[in-house]
Amino acid sequence: MLSHFLRTWLLPAALMAAFSVAYFFPYYQGYRFKASDQIQLEYMVYPLRKVREETGHLPFWAPHLFSGMPSYLISYEAEGVYFPLLWSFIGKLFGHVYPSSIFFMGLLGFFIFLRVEGASTTWALAGAFGFILTSYYTNMIVATHWGKSNVLFSVPYVLAALACFHRRWWGPGLISALLGWAGMVGGHHPQMAYYAFAVIAAYELAWAWNAWQTRQLQPYLISLGLLAVTAGVGALSQIANLLPYYEYGKYSIRGGSELERDAQKEPSLREGLDREYAQSYSASRAELWTLLIPDFVGGTSQEDLVRRLGTGSALREAFQTHGIGDLSFLRAVPTYWGGSPFAAGSFYVGAIWFFLLLLGWMYGLQALDWILLYASWAILQLSLGAYGYSLWATAVLFFLPYAAYRVARRLQPKAPAPLVASGVFLGGWGLISLLDSDPEGAYKLTDLALDYLPFYNKFRAPSTWLVTMGFLLVGMGIRGALRFLAQSDKKKLLTAALTAAG
Repeated sequence: MLSHFLRTWLLPAALMAAFSVAYFFPYYQGYRFKASDQIQLEYMVYPLRKVREETGHLPFWAPHLFSGMPSYLISYEAEGVYFPLLWSFIGKLFGHVYPSSIFFMGLLGFFIFLRVEGASTTWALAGAFGFILTSYYTNMIVATHWGKSNVLFSVPYVLAALACFHRRWWGPGLISALLGWAGMVGGHHPQMAYYAFAVIAAYELAWAWNAWQTRQLQPYLISLGLLAVTAGVGALSQIANLLPYYEYGKYSIRGGSELERDAQKEPSLREGLDREYAQSYSASRAELWTLLIPDFVGGTSQEDLVRRLGTGSALREAFQTHGIGDLSFLRAVPTYWGGSPFAAGSFYVGAIWFFLLLLGWMYGLQALDWILLYASWAILQLSLGAYGYSLWATAVLFFLPYAAYRVARRLQPKAPAPLVASGVFLGGWGLISLLDSDPEGAYKLTDLALDYLPFYNKFRAPSTWLVTMGFLLVGMGIRGALRFLAQSDKKKLLTAALTAAG
């Protein structure tokens, strides 16, 4: 019993902890990230800290926060209230080095989630590392976006709680849910929490469908009640900070415009952001492929090519040949040509998870797989924002995954099934893209969400929806791999090879 616990839990945890320290080891040596956002925040907070040192209390106004805003938006008296004992312990364990500690918490959370879902230790570790090494998550830590990190890396604990409740493991589920909600609410990033809630809702919908099909409604209602109670506890732990945020939002641009001409021009402006502003930083259609292919639409808006290409690159030699000694331009080259006005990195998750997902398709999909699949597809469409498809095209696109699946199932005894399924999906997507190539002026899925989805018009940057793909694509990939390995079909290797080729 002890050896089993050591092998399946303690050793993986030790491995993840060691990797977390090694990954950010320069931080222990005194190096720090040169993130402009963090530098600006320090500049904004500095006068507040000086006043606090002199008086013992924070002032209510931050003069350096844009043109002046309430100080509680960036600093508050109740610092650290939401951190449970475990979060504090993890911080001490890693010497209060935040990048390593939050990196480890994300790793551990997704590992626990996959283990509860039924994955072996090996596959759970593979999934956890695949999740945490999603390029946006690592870039997020380097950019010192601590609020985003707190929220997103707390979500796996809520997902693990859902899986525990589904198996009627009430005690572990309750603890995991409390930890997860506390981190999500305490992260102070409503937009990330909104997107994370969409992932949680997709899993919850799958369990609801399963409860309805199996007539196990009572355990499901108990789990739903526990989830609501733990979410309420997480919100109450930060109520002193949430209520001022909510109050201030009514008087900000997210509270709508009071100008009559704006309301006549665009009725939605009475309650939320300007439609054009809300759709800024949309992902272009080609940008969706960065989930599978890194730098498909280039790199960043200011990329250091000297560092990336090295001192012996042909580009640097060309500069030297033409007598250009100043390499400052090469240290901030705009190599990004996607849909957003600025980009600091891609949303690469990894092609391997897509291939594993396709493998799972060959052997049937359960209700959870279908719901996660269509949740992912809807999120991809929402991330397009201003570059999205017309509603008629979006409706047709929603039939593509099912059509590809039916083709794959029909041709399963034959070798080309994965290739044909991939062809149906990609061919249909390409045809719709050609027929609906000019999204400007069309009423899109994003417009529908801005008009009718609660609180959706409070946020901008639709491309940020892609942060959820680390949860969805990796989770579906692991489920597909486990279903594939459970088969005794002798053609598995051939199927795998053809799927990868497709």
